[in-house]
Amino acid sequence: MREILLCGLPVGLSVSAGLFLAAAGLLTVTELPQQSFGLLALLPLICGSAAAAVCAARRLRRNGLLYGAFAGLLLTGFWYAAAWALSGHPGALTPLALTVPAGMLGGLIGVGCKAPAIRRRSHLLTGRRARLRLALHLLHRPREKSARRDGKPA
Repeated sequence: MREILLCGLPVGLSVSAGLFLAAAGLLTVTELPQQSFGLLALLPLICGSAAAAVCAARRLRRNGLLYGAFAGLLLTGFWYAAAWALSGHPGALTPLALTVPAGMLGGLIGVGCKAPAIRRRSHLLTGRRARLRLALHLLHRPREKSARRDGKPA
């Protein structure tokens, strides 16, 4: 669940928000029939839930169907909550019947994909620290003790 919230949900939200803006631009520029409005509202939800599921399942490499269903539910729930906050009514739940299977399909694809390479921390900082420690050690060598203050041996 953590991977969905940290990896999948931001990817799904950005994909679906971008596609919502593209659909709004398309509706502004062209005069499409009223029936196409529902399709243009449904495609960003489907693509966003599939992208979220691919990202989450690709990280985990297991449980693609489960994480895909969760990703579809969370993303659709987020957009329904946003619509409810803006308009006062949540709308129909029929797109949920398509976003959850799209998320499950994205989860299956994500499990089968090659996992991204885990970036290891660069040891550049550790090397700098070691060089700085060596330089400070060379600069601050303890002086040999002598009996006299003028530096001449006793």
